Amino acid sequence: MGLMKRAGVLVLLVASLVVVSVAKTPQTTLKVGVDLVNVLFTVTDAKGNLVPGLTQNDFVVEEDGKKQEIRYFSRESELPLTLGLLVDTSPSVKPTFDQERIAASRFFDQVLRPKDLAMVIGFEKSVTLIQDFTEDIRLLQRSIDELELGPVMDGGTSLYDAVYLAADEKLKSEAGRKAVILISDGDDTTSKVRPEETMRAVHASDTVVYTIAIGSRWRSLGGYGRRSGGSLAITEH
Repeated sequence: MGLMKRAGVLVLLVASLVVVSVAKTPQTTLKVGVDLVNVLFTVTDAKGNLVPGLTQNDFVVEEDGKKQEIRYFSRESELPLTLGLLVDTSPSVKPTFDQERIAASRFFDQVLRPKDLAMVIGFEKSVTLIQDFTEDIRLLQRSIDELELGPVMDGGTSLYDAVYLAADEKLKSEAGRKAVILISDGDDTTSKVRPEETMRAVHASDTVVYTIAIGSRWRSLGGYGRRSGGSLAITEH
């Protein structure tokens, strides 16, 4: 669960500043175009441990060899969190379904803070929004309790569809820190969206994806690239 406590850094770069003035007249026309670029990153040492206490002066950002001005700098962990919890409810997770729900409930208890928002999505062959964004932990816990396994007949797992819909339709329009917590055994059998489309949606929404692997059949969700977070495996006993 400590994965979501990683402290990232938000840097806003002033990419261009164009000023045009008319000096020969009493009036001055000032036209300014400013492009701000968000750069989200995590700093770790050679052993993978987070490096704390870094400031703006510890960083240099360049574009095509030209140093860029760092106008705003803040620690990502200080920003509100908007979270999408995606829970696999396909028949394949039946042996560990109770573990999934326990993991989901504990996650909300340990991670969410005041002003944070979360939603719950269940997915099998279809993808269902169980609870929309709320800061009410009781509603979130209730939605976890309401999760049910999908039908065995004509069943399936649309994992990529679930991540795509969470990123593109829900998280893309949100501000601040955004993350998807994916609880699944890693199987995908019925998604209509291709993995590369899912990756593009994740990138476009500035969302970090973390996985909690349930069972022993987990397959890596390759393709999330630099927007992926990490994984935690929970195996069957």
